[in-house]
Amino acid sequence: MKGQKTMRFHFHFSTLSIFKNCRFIILFAVLSFTKGFSQQTATNFSLSGNISGKKSGNIYLISYNDSGKRLVDSSKIVNHQFFFKGFVNGYSERVFLKLNPKEMENADSFNAVKMPIDNSNMKLKIDLNHFSKYQLLGCKTCDELKKFKIKNEKLYSKWDDWEKTLNQTEDDEKSDGEIEDTALKIANAKIDYIKKNKISHLSSFFLYDLFNDRFWWDEKNATTYVSLYQMLSNVEKNTFYGLKIKDNLAEINGILESVNSQMFDFSALDYKERKINFKEINAKNKYVLIECWASWCLPCRKQIPQLKELYSKYHNFGFEIISATVDESKEAWKKAIKKDQSDLWYQVFEIMEIERLPIKENNEFFKKLFVQTYPTLILIDQSGKIIGRYSEINELELKLKELF
Repeated sequence: MKGQKTMRFHFHFSTLSIFKNCRFIILFAVLSFTKGFSQQTATNFSLSGNISGKKSGNIYLISYNDSGKRLVDSSKIVNHQFFFKGFVNGYSERVFLKLNPKEMENADSFNAVKMPIDNSNMKLKIDLNHFSKYQLLGCKTCDELKKFKIKNEKLYSKWDDWEKTLNQTEDDEKSDGEIEDTALKIANAKIDYIKKNKISHLSSFFLYDLFNDRFWWDEKNATTYVSLYQMLSNVEKNTFYGLKIKDNLAEINGILESVNSQMFDFSALDYKERKINFKEINAKNKYVLIECWASWCLPCRKQIPQLKELYSKYHNFGFEIISATVDESKEAWKKAIKKDQSDLWYQVFEIMEIERLPIKENNEFFKKLFVQTYPTLILIDQSGKIIGRYSEINELELKLKELF
């Protein structure tokens, strides 16, 4: 089972012409970031490179297309110089520069580095055996990003400090709160930037990034996300990240439209090895809560005591809970339930059927509910209508007070 969404990238290089009689080979690399490459938004880029410590040989650009196929292109190094030219659809951080094309791992190493690129005339300086210390000049979007980080230097410094001590602070509640506060301040700075820079490639990149920000993105920010997208210029909407945002919007619209829609029927095996059916449980109760969670989800685990209080308070009045997990490990799931003593209600590891049709994996269940973040709390009335979606239990508590 997989509960997390996947991201796909399309990045294609094709050699148009190679001039063999020149002192170096010019590789025309065409970068297409979408299935339908748009000449209207894609513009020229050039990359002039100098590599100290290596006078000749080849240098490689590695990319991956939409289906995940690895694509490799090369340019000759002549007197330390190399050159790439082509088209790029906005800004991307999905470029890998390497000396050894057989090196499959994309982590930075002595002679391999992940680097950004945009539609500018750029100059690159790298040193043999020190690729990670590259100097990229002329990348307009990169320069904007540097200015943004300098402006918010204190926030990024705190974030960097946290990342360095991640293993030491992940269970520290105080540190966790400080981390979230810092992350949200960075997210708000990005939002402010988007509002003031509607035609910047950095704006579409920031907006795409916000959707994948586990601290900022949850369903209550869906309408904000949509309004930020609408602020972008038409040019930005058709860049690589702008088109990716369109995919996000399809999921967001599903979330927004699911409220007031009918909940589908499903069957599952619960923690006590009982086969349960949603419609049967729904018919016996005034309100049913579908809790989407995981044993590894710290916010999910933290809300369990409060969820137990709500269950104790309202269960006898017709309130039931079905908790569905995205855990891949049944052992970890059972261990968490036992530790939290949360087997008071229906705990589900395996969804067996949706609308009486067998499913292959639980991910189909969460996709059908448009679940993007955890925890997600979905409240359903006795008629089977979804009446609310919540990311925080305090919001659910206020709704239950209103209903009972």
